[in-house]
Amino acid sequence: MTDQLDLNLPRGARVVVAMSGGVDSAVTAAALVEAALARIAALEPRLQAFSHLDGERALRHARAIDQLRAAGIDLGPLMGLPVAVKDLYTVDGMPTHAGSRLDIQDLVAPQGPFVRSLLDAGCVLLGKTRSTELALGGFNLTSPPPWNPCDEQQPRMTGGSSHGSAAAMAAGVAAFTVGSDTGGSVRWPAALCGVVGYKP
Repeated sequence: MTDQLDLNLPRGARVVVAMSGGVDSAVTAAALVEAALARIAALEPRLQAFSHLDGERALRHARAIDQLRAAGIDLGPLMGLPVAVKDLYTVDGMPTHAGSRLDIQDLVAPQGPFVRSLLDAGCVLLGKTRSTELALGGFNLTSPPPWNPCDEQQPRMTGGSSHGSAAAMAAGVAAFTVGSDTGGSVRWPAALCGVVGYKP
């Protein structure tokens, strides 16, 4: 586990640097997604940052992005980056549970403009990260919290409510992750996991 949780440089930062060559970059979106999925496969049994992962969909999308890049189409600096969003955001084709055991499907809104803007910018969605139940509080009673990658030996608090996004970012399984923050729900888990959390 020591090698897998090496945090010398956040892998997300390395991914962004690798992709910064734009459409002329030799790094493909498919290669980035394959690397992200391999890292998730190695870490997720312990990390438990994801509530839903769709590797096949992500690879299909990444290959489509690579075809656009090969055709000279540049969607911008986020094009081809593997990302994950908190299980509070609706993504067409992915379940939304908001960290709850309750069936909330009748309450879930359609996919919104924020997720659409990520997709329009060429981001590749790996899946959904875990949240405390209904994004309330700092601890989830419905399931154990994600493992905090800052300590390989013993469990450390990951905070809430966007703890899955913070743990995934700290473990370097995505270029960036998205949470939600009303009263510290991004900033608190980010601080506990040793990454930057930003509330616009």
